[in-house]
Amino acid sequence: NDQLNITEKNEKSDELLTNRVERTNDIRETARQGQKRQVGEFLRNTAKRHKLVDLNVGDNVLIPVPDVDRGPTDARNVLAVVMEIKGDKYKLGVEQGIINAYYSFHQLSKATGTPTILVKNVDQGIKKSLTEVVKLQSVTGGQGMLKCSCKGGCTTSRCKCKQAKIVCNSRCHNSTTCLSWPMAM
Repeated sequence: NDQLNITEKNEKSDELLTNRVERTNDIRETARQGQKRQVGEFLRNTAKRHKLVDLNVGDNVLIPVPDVDRGPTDARNVLAVVMEIKGDKYKLGVEQGIINAYYSFHQLSKATGTPTILVKNVDQGIKKSLTEVVKLQSVTGGQGMLKCSCKGGCTTSRCKCKQAKIVCNSRCHNSTTCLSWPMAM
């Protein structure tokens, strides 16, 4: 009788163990299927958001302007035209000149409608940064905040504040004494 009880207990524990293994395998398989489903959804959503637009020379694009480079009333985007394509990078131009950086497709969005800036209208001889372009296109003159990070008292011509002929302010440097123009004059 004891032998029979031990055999029954072993069979029950084997059955419980088998059930546990099967449940664990079912849970793992469900998790795998869920991950595959999530990957598919992620790829579909990414493809929708970053629709790979085929940009060509002459297409108008929008460049998002960082908050630090624009004033409160300035546009959030700059309208530009594709001037040149090198691999997967785009050289862009605006009426004020050529932007001196190359952009990837994910940094741009294609402007809808008829192109308003043409390649022939871009001043080819002048290269400008995006910040300069935003300032030139601004109604109010740009974000208007200059900041230098000079460590030597703003005595060299590398100081942004000295170049702009303005006095350094609390944004520049709070621990170093400023000797910039016009205080030193």
